[in-house]
Amino acid sequence: MVGYDRYSTQAAYQQMQRLYRLACLYFNFFQPVSKVVSKERTGAKVKKLYDTAKTPYQRLLAAGVLDEDKARSLTQLYSSLNPVKLRAEIHAAQKALWELADTSRTGRPPEGPVNEDTEYIYAQTKRA
Repeated sequence: MVGYDRYSTQAAYQQMQRLYRLACLYFNFFQPVSKVVSKERTGAKVKKLYDTAKTPYQRLLAAGVLDEDKARSLTQLYSSLNPVKLRAEIHAAQKALWELADTSRTGRPPEGPVNEDTEYIYAQTKRA
C-alpha cells in the first residue's frame, strides 16, 4: 500500500496516518473476505471449505456482540461512506505520500530544502 520507499519526515508520517485511516474504513466496510470453515486432509492434499464472503463489518453485526448504540453508530458510519469516493481518496493519499518519499538511496535526506524532522531522523540514523 505504501511501497518500499523511505519516509522520514513528519509530513510523510502524517500522510501515512491519513492513508491508513482511509484504508481501514475501506477494508473493514467494503472489502469482503472468505473465511476457512473446515479443512480435510487426504494424504498430502488439503481440501478447504470456505464460507460466504463478508466484510468485517458484516461479520461484527452478525456476531451480535455489540450493544445497540455501538451497532447504530457503525451503521450510520457505513451509510455515510461512499466506496468509490473512498477509493479515490485512498489513491490521492497514496500519491501524496509517494511524493514525500526520500529519493536518495544513500541513507541521507534528499537534496534541496531539508526540514527539522529530516535532519533529526538523519542524525539518529548516523548514531546507530
